[in-house]
Amino acid sequence: MGTTVAHDFDDVMGEHSYRICARTCVLSDMLPIKHIRTKDGIINHQNVCSQIFIPVMLNALPDNSKCYITSSDKDEASMKQVNGIWAKLLSKQGVLERVKNVFYRGANQTVWFLNREQFLKQLEQHPQWEYRLVA
Repeated sequence: MGTTVAHDFDDVMGEHSYRICARTCVLSDMLPIKHIRTKDGIINHQNVCSQIFIPVMLNALPDNSKCYITSSDKDEASMKQVNGIWAKLLSKQGVLERVKNVFYRGANQTVWFLNREQFLKQLEQHPQWEYRLVA
């Protein structure tokens, strides 16, 4: 069980831009796997963001949209781990590219561009989770 948000990001990154995976929340105790926070789980896309949140958002947004994920070095909401571990590992995989730092919504944040094609290509190479969407 989990939820996330996407919203337009045109004011920061230009036309057809979206900030995805904003305000993520997962009840990880209810997941059938327990390795979602390991480096291997990140690199092999065996985590909620890679398996569910990102694909669902890519399917919902226009094909020509540019997708960005933000992170920060704040301690709250595990953002420091997203910034220091998750995003950097996916950057090494060619899935995320660090674009710039911005002051956005009251916090210093790092903006990461999602390479849609590279992400989907890598995701196809790994086991896919079964899940059900509830609107």
